[in-house]
Formats: sequence, structure tokens, C-alpha cells
Amino acid sequence: MVPRGSGGVARIERWGDALIASSVLLAYWPLTTLRYSISAGDTLDCWLPWRTFLSRCLRNGELPVWNPYQQMGYPVHADLQGPAWYVEALALGGTVGHGAVLLQWLFLGYVVVAGLGMRRFIDRSLGPSGPWSVLGGVAFALSGFFTGHAQHFYSIISGAWFPWLLWAMLGLLDRPNWRNALCAAVFQSLLLTGGNHTFTLIGTYLLLGLIVLRVFQLSRGDEGFLPLFASLALFVGVSVTMSIGTFHAWWEVRPYLARVEGLSLEQAASMPFPWKAWATQYLPSLATADPAFLGSDPTMVNGYWGMLLIPFLGIGSLVVRKSRVLLLAGFGALCAVASLGDATPVHAALWRWVPGLDLFRFPGYYWYFTLLAGIPVAVLGIRHVSRLWSEHRRRVQLVVVLSAGGLLLGLAHVHALDPASSATQVALYKTYQGLSIPVRALLDLLPLLFLVIGTTFRRQLRLTFHHVLFSSVWLSSLFAVQATQWHTTLGPHHPLAIQARIDAMPAVPFVPVIEPLGESRDGSRHMHWLWRNTQLFMGRPSYDGFNSFQLKGYQHLLDHDPDRHQLLLREPLVFLTDDVQRKGAAFQTGHLVPSDTPLPGRMQGSPDDTVRLTSFSYTSVGMHCRTDDHMLLVVQQAAYPGWRMFVDHQVVDPILVDQAALGVLVPPGEHMVQAEFHKPLLPVLYWIGLGSFLLVLTLLAITARQGRRARSLATAGLAGLLAYSMLGHSTARDDRLEHEELLAPKLAAYPDADVIWNGDLVPDRSRIGSRNVEHVKLPWPDDLSELGMARVEELGDTILLVSEGLPWSASLDVFFSERFPVVLDHLTRDHFRVEVRKRANSERKWVPMPQEAAVLDSASPYLAAAEIRLAELGTKERTLVVTAEVLLDAQAEGIVVIERRRGEELVDFEGVPLWRYPQRGEQWRPVVVVRSLTRAADDELVRVYLWQQGGGRMAVRNARYCLQREVPLTP
Repeated sequence: MVPRGSGGVARIERWGDALIASSVLLAYWPLTTLRYSISAGDTLDCWLPWRTFLSRCLRNGELPVWNPYQQMGYPVHADLQGPAWYVEALALGGTVGHGAVLLQWLFLGYVVVAGLGMRRFIDRSLGPSGPWSVLGGVAFALSGFFTGHAQHFYSIISGAWFPWLLWAMLGLLDRPNWRNALCAAVFQSLLLTGGNHTFTLIGTYLLLGLIVLRVFQLSRGDEGFLPLFASLALFVGVSVTMSIGTFHAWWEVRPYLARVEGLSLEQAASMPFPWKAWATQYLPSLATADPAFLGSDPTMVNGYWGMLLIPFLGIGSLVVRKSRVLLLAGFGALCAVASLGDATPVHAALWRWVPGLDLFRFPGYYWYFTLLAGIPVAVLGIRHVSRLWSEHRRRVQLVVVLSAGGLLLGLAHVHALDPASSATQVALYKTYQGLSIPVRALLDLLPLLFLVIGTTFRRQLRLTFHHVLFSSVWLSSLFAVQATQWHTTLGPHHPLAIQARIDAMPAVPFVPVIEPLGESRDGSRHMHWLWRNTQLFMGRPSYDGFNSFQLKGYQHLLDHDPDRHQLLLREPLVFLTDDVQRKGAAFQTGHLVPSDTPLPGRMQGSPDDTVRLTSFSYTSVGMHCRTDDHMLLVVQQAAYPGWRMFVDHQVVDPILVDQAALGVLVPPGEHMVQAEFHKPLLPVLYWIGLGSFLLVLTLLAITARQGRRARSLATAGLAGLLAYSMLGHSTARDDRLEHEELLAPKLAAYPDADVIWNGDLVPDRSRIGSRNVEHVKLPWPDDLSELGMARVEELGDTILLVSEGLPWSASLDVFFSERFPVVLDHLTRDHFRVEVRKRANSERKWVPMPQEAAVLDSASPYLAAAEIRLAELGTKERTLVVTAEVLLDAQAEGIVVIERRRGEELVDFEGVPLWRYPQRGEQWRPVVVVRSLTRAADDELVRVYLWQQGGGRMAVRNARYCLQREVPLTP
């Protein structure tokens, strides 16, 4: 019975989609209002850097095919969990641009999509269910799966699209035709290109079961098989075509990826959905208990999907009659048992006997399919109870009250649990994290109290049973999200602050600094609040990287040859070596090459041998080398099909070095060497996949019975986004040609101005003329290490400050505006900026540090701290500028410390490193750190000081700070 025409209940059905969307935005209000960031787990460690890199590739006029910055370089296009082939990521990457804010808006969007899909899946599998399918959509969208797995972004994508795939497949099975086949193919391609393939592997067996069931039903009737088989063939063919890039990547990477060979049972059984976590179905706050108590990771233990729906699941299981729903319920029950991992033999049996189910970890993922099956069955139970209400009202009321009492008794076993611990940066975040588990559980049960009161006093409150039930389930879902999102979904920082840190880093590829790769390590030292895959933001090639996608050669170095790995960490991105050993020879300190590689009889290095970088992009490394003898030139990028080497423009075969890196033999003399990752097939695959996707959407739009115009406009808009994203950007090389034309008038207008050139490469003298030019390379926001104080003071009264391809940081701006505050002329264009400045007196009001000068060493490592009470400042004076001059010896490691405290509590701590100082000890170097305090609370105390952490000595002078109103260029 569907209660139509009953006032508010009927309006729920009419406005169901809007209710689902608004419920998600309301439940996740900390993300909706941008007061908090999304979880600091894999979301910020993986998906934020990966999507940022994709945006940078597209905006630099390149396809996202190779990432040179993590894991010794790896093929992005072949990473099956990455977004390189996903239409949403590509459409937004080169237009809006991926970042911290967009990522959490996408999370909210996908959760809404999940709820809308579940509503339609329920209506198609059970028949029209009115407001109860809306209720199922709300329960699914606000379930513990999305709250718990917020950091597993590709799992969120799969969780959102899979109900739509089931909805489309049921339409195809019931009415096989070309249109339903194309509709199902669209959702299948979205899952294949953007989602977690674990869901595809498990869900394929559910789809096969539904297909077999439909074939069996047809065999007992008069309908033929041909329309169904033809539609299924069209579905498979179009799905493969639209996902051609993903299939090509899987085929190509198989020989180079250990994981495709399958995981051990021990690996596959890690992080299950354990027995204790089953209680989270009615007490979601238990998901925030100590992971050691629950027996799994916090992301895997939130099984909530509506405490009030559980009794209806039992009722629905008893009254189900449709074979399709029975199959769905059976599959959900099997997955529930499999989610327990090694607690039962079911998971091991599936791992051993079912193809594909040995390729993924985390049995907790099976629980998703229990939700997917359980919610429609529970809705079936609600429909049955709603019919019984008019006939057995008192009995149903008694059952409701007794069920509520039983759930209240469940609170007894949680009194001894400790609250989970977590970082506390924001008052409300801290307050909720500090609540004990019993208190949280009481909050969980408040909606149950509403159900009891509403059912008992419904006449006095003028409510129908349907009003009370719907409102109670809706409230319980909202409360469940509030109880758990602080634990696994939210981070305590402001997303705009995180994004500001990223925006301050170079947005285009630049020639890396020649330094040992062991110096390029992930961590929050240089990227506050972020600590994995950070070298990607900074543009520093590294062996570090957090990713389960690991090429065999790279994995071999890390796991089986740590000594050789340490040797390579001591070398820069490119280096020359004469120490080469044959395969199978005893390991000493050399580099391994294949035994069948022809080597010269003698290789003898010389102190005069040199190699330097001349160019760099995401897919190429240009070098100039000079040697006195035959030498092996090593490029520390992972060996993978597609790399080719050029020596003096002649193609040569690359050599496999240490089973992982690239090398090339260079003869004596001077040579230009180029390493290039080139796969001409990939652009073709991109256009096949994206073109077929847009073609299918166009066909579906123009043949739609309703909303034809809106769908056509949406498809055209998507096509426009993709076209601009993929074709509308120029490369850095093209930009440099444009910059030359823009710079020429400025040079002519100020012929006597000295030039400070902050750029990737040394400027061409033909562009600058004979004037005084100081070339520096300052790619990072707090790095002024190449500016010597003595040289800066020798500059004339007028300077022409140029930044080409590198950020115009707040530190750089403050340093020169302090000495040359008058701006005579300026020009800004993308990654190119020119300012003409004149020397004058600064108007900044500097406050000397309590200790302006000192020599810091291990015995006395701290400079006396300056203390700033924010309550005493104006509301606009919240930009902190710290400056000093330092002189370091070879062992010194200095940092500028900015602490935020509230009473005895340390709210935030940042240690800003003093970066690299070439020619240490030769001259004084400037230090300028600019930080925004606009989001700090008024009752906070800010402490600023310098700290020498190394074993050497650091001299400090002119240490001071000021507070200004300008909005900083860096956070």
C-alpha cells in the first residue's frame, strides 16, 4: 500500500529527489558550509594530489600519462584506480581545476547521486513504492558506507553509480532494446573508468545472476532469447568501447604489476567488517570506538543503514515473493558473511574458487552489497507493515514500542568503550571527538525516542503512522552521520587553507633542482597539513609515494634490494657512472644492466665529467653531458614501455638499470641527451573512449521521451568542457614564446633597470641585453635561499622583477616590496609576471623579536619567541610576516616555528624549513615567512621563533615580525 494523497507524505513522493539532496547537504553540513575539510586520510593523501596532477597536465597542454614525481615515476594512464580515463575528472580538470574544495563538493555530489540511484532501483525492483523508495534513498545516501569510506574516493564513485547500473540493467532485462542497452553501458563505463574495480568484480556476479534468472524465466515462456542476447551484446560492446582506455591499461600493465597476479589469502582478508561492528547497524557511534577493540580499520566498521529499518528487513524477508528480489536478498546475505573475512570460511572459498575475487583487499567492501540488497527488502517490509497498520494498529504499535526497548538494551554493552582519539584543531571538532561512547550512543537513540512518542501520541500530535515512521528513519540517518562523520569523514582544517598551500606551489613543470633523490621525501615539513605524495605538488622527483599501484622494478628495489635502493637515493635525477656490473655478478656498489647489453671494454670516469638538465616536462627529460670516456647516463625514472632515448637526436635503446631505472651509454665528448615517454596510441584511445561516450549520451538525449532539451544541453555542455579541457591549453614551451613578446616593451621602457629573473632556466641574453641580470630559481613559497643579501643591496634604484613559470610567492613579494615599495609598472599573464619597482623607504611597522640576533647551536637551539595575542589585534590585521637574515654552516638545519595555542592546548604547530642554501656560510641569506591568521580564533596566542635543529651553527640577525592587512599570496 502506497499512501497517496495523504498530505505531507504525498509531497515527499513529489519532491523526493530534492529531499534526498537536501538531506545529504544538511547531514554533511561541515562540508557543505566549507567549515571543515574532508578526511585527511587517502582523500588528501592520494585523490587530491592525483587529481591536482591531472589538472596540471591538462592545463599544460599534455595528457595525463606519466607522473615523474612519485615512486620513481609511474604511468598514470595505467593506474587502474586513478582518474586518468574518467570523464568527470577530465571535464573538470582542465576547466574548473581539481582542488580541495572541489573534491569535497564532488563527494557530496556523489552521495546525492547514490541516494537518487537507490530510489530508482527500489522502484524498478519492487514496483512503484512512493515515499518509501525516497526513504530508502535517504537511508542509503546517509549510510555508514559513505561516511566511513569518505577517504576512499573511488569507492564513493562506485557506491554512487552501482545502484544506477542495477536500475539500468533491470530495465534492459525487462525491456531489451538498444536504448536500454546504451543506458546501462553508460553507467558501466563510469564504474570502469572512475570507480574501484573491487565493486565491479563483486557486482559482476550479481549482474550475471540477474541475467541467468531472466534467461530461465524466458525459457519458461513464449518470448524469444534473441532480443535479450542482442541487447546484452550491445551493452558489452559499447561498455568496452567507452572504457577502451581502462582495458588497454589493464592489458598493458599486467606484465609489470605484481598485484594482477593475485593476493595471498592473508593479504586479501585484511580489514574485514568484523562481528563487533555489526552493532553499528543500530548504534552508529560504535564505529568511533578503538579500532583494536572492533578488530578492523575505522573506515570498514561503519555498517549503519538505519536502525529502524532492521526490523522491516526481517519482515520484508518473510513476505518477499519476487524471484529477482529473492536473488538480491540471497546475494546480500552471502556478502554479509563474506565481509567477516577469516571469521568464516566463506571469504576464503570465494577467494579460492571465484575468478577475480583474489585481486582485492578489504572484505569490508562486501558489506556495501549487503546494504544494496538490504534496503530494498526493508522497504518491502515497510510497505507490508503500512498495509497492516489500518487492520492491526494496536499490535503494530506494541511491536514498535518493544523493538525500541530492545534497542535501548543494546546500550548496556558499550559502557566500557573509550572514545576514539583524533587531532583537535577546531573547537566543535574537539568537543564531539571528546564525547564518550555511551554518551554518543544515547544521542544515537534520540530518533528512537521520537518514534515511540510519535507512535504513542500520534492522535494528539495529529500525525499519521507514515509521518512518524518516515520522520523517525530520516532523523536516525541524520543523527548517524553526525555521530560518525567527525571520526572518518571530516578533517579539522579549512579546505581553502589547504588549497592555498597547493596554489602556492608551481603549477607548471620546471627543471628540478639537482639534489639527491633521498632529499626529496614526503611529509608535512614543506606542505603543512599534507604528508603523503607531497613531492607531486612541489615538482620534486622522488622515490616516495603512497599508492598500491607499484611497478615490479620499483617494488623489487624497495622490498628485496634495500642496499641498492639506498645507493640510488644518494644520486640526483640524472647522473653519470662508470661502475657497471653484469647481471648475476656479485653486488658491490655498481649498477645492474642486462647481461646481453653491449658494453665498451673500459669505462673510466673523470672529475671533469658533467651532466646538467636542460629541459623538463611531465613526459621528457633533456640533458647535456660531457665525458672523457664512455659512461652510463642514468635517468631515475621507472623503466616502462614507451620510454625512448635520444643521443644527439639519434634514437638509441634505453638500458634497464638496477631492474628499475633508465640508462643510456654515451661516448666521450659533449652530447645532448633526451629521455621521452611517447605512446602515440593513447591520444587515439582517449578520443575513442570520450567520443563514443558523448555519442551515446547524444543518442539517449535526442530519443528521450521527457527532458529531451535539458539532456541535450547537458550533453553539449559536457562536450564543451571536455573540448576545452583537452584542447584549449598551450604547453609551457608555447607560453615562453608569448612571454618574450610581452616582455620586450617593458625592457625597452626601462633600459637602465637591473633585472631579477626568477625562472626555470637562465634567460637568453639576447632577450635581456647587456644590463645587470640576477638569475634565481625560487620555485617554492618560503624559499629565498638563492637571494644573497649583499647582492641585493648592490642593485640599482630601479629593478625589473620577472617571474616566468615559477610562483610569485608572498615571501618574494614582501622581500622586494620592503626594499622597492614603489611599483612603476606591472604585467600579469598566467604563469608570467613582471613588475618594475623603485627603491624607497618601507611603511611596514616592524616589531623586533625579543632576541633580534643570536648564534644558535645544539647547546642553545632556540631564538627567544615573540608572543602575539590575537584578541589585541584589529580584525583585519591577520597576516603575519616573519623576516630575518641567517648564516648557516654545513650541518645546520634551521626552521621558523609558528605555534598557535589556546591556553595550555597546542592548536597548531608549523615548522617552516629554511630550505636549501647553496654555498653555505658564504653570505647572509634572507628568510621571509608569510602566513594568514584570519581563521585563528580571537582567544589564541601565536608564538614565533627560530630553531636550529641540526648539529651545526646558525647565526641570526635582524629577526622581526609585523602584522599587515594585505591578503597573502600564500596561506
